[in-house]
Amino acid sequence: MIPVYGRLPDWEAGCHTRPIETDPTILARTYVETITRVAASGGDDEVLELVHPAAELRPIITGDVHRGREGAAAWIRAAREALVWEPVIRRVVKVDDSTAVAIIHLHASRLRQGIVDSDIAWVAEFTDGLLRRATAYPSVDGLPEKVRAALA
Repeated sequence: MIPVYGRLPDWEAGCHTRPIETDPTILARTYVETITRVAASGGDDEVLELVHPAAELRPIITGDVHRGREGAAAWIRAAREALVWEPVIRRVVKVDDSTAVAIIHLHASRLRQGIVDSDIAWVAEFTDGLLRRATAYPSVDGLPEKVRAALA
């Protein structure tokens, strides 16, 4: 049996499996596209299925550290509460076998927190096809050297 990523509906679990995606660039792009869609339209479980239970998330929109699937849910709520939430993926680059960096143009605003309207860097690490660690940086200048080298 091929292992699955995320949670399958009960009716589907007994008869279908989905292979674990291991390419971090595909996983990163999928996550950003999914959270963007879900923040706008609901269906939070779709994002939560992509998050590792022990995840550590540092989104730029909140500035807080969010842990696990509960933290991912808080991130989604923050995105939904933003007056504007328009991330556009510029490019995604593989850093190593489990990590990718996405350059994202983010246009977002929140009451009393100001406006972000610039390219940010989002570094995502995956374990077993699930988002395990993610950190958003306001620019590529603050990226760890290994990550910056991958962008060169």
